[in-house]
Amino acid sequence: MMRSLLSCWVLVAGCTSPPPAPRPLRPRPEKLLSVRPVRVEAGFEVWREGERLSLQDGLLIQLEGFSTAKFMPRAALSTPSFVLDTTAVEMVARPMFAGGRVTLLAPLPAPGTSAPLWLSYPGFDPERFRGPLPTVRKEGSIPAPYDSGWTILAPPAGTPRATYPSVEALRREVLSAIRIKE
Repeated sequence: MMRSLLSCWVLVAGCTSPPPAPRPLRPRPEKLLSVRPVRVEAGFEVWREGERLSLQDGLLIQLEGFSTAKFMPRAALSTPSFVLDTTAVEMVARPMFAGGRVTLLAPLPAPGTSAPLWLSYPGFDPERFRGPLPTVRKEGSIPAPYDSGWTILAPPAGTPRATYPSVEALRREVLSAIRIKE
């Protein structure tokens, strides 16, 4: 009887312990380098809530610190996608060199506004994606299944835009600038 009572006390004490403290966020090795407005005369395509859009005005976003292994093709899984607000954006340059620089072409948000940029999980299919993405919490953590997050601020109205005839011309310029810096 005494053992049963003691066992019950131990069990109750174990069940009423406080929950573990939340783990702090690990600092991201990736960092945002630049955001600048661009115009692509031939247009570029993005996926927004399952619909393909063709746009001419956008943002050229550069990030660095990504592992090249994260973007290697895997059996039956596509590489992760970058998503700005509710739009899967075009990756102009993947991380190929030391420093892991990534360049994205994203739709231009309304002037002076901000939008969250996320890196999705591998296998994310922007063609099947429907509806809004979950919001980023104030402390900066990203809801599952997203790995990383940044807040992208849209440039003010009237900010000069670099103009390119096509995405291919933009890609050539970006890749040559990356090679020069390496």
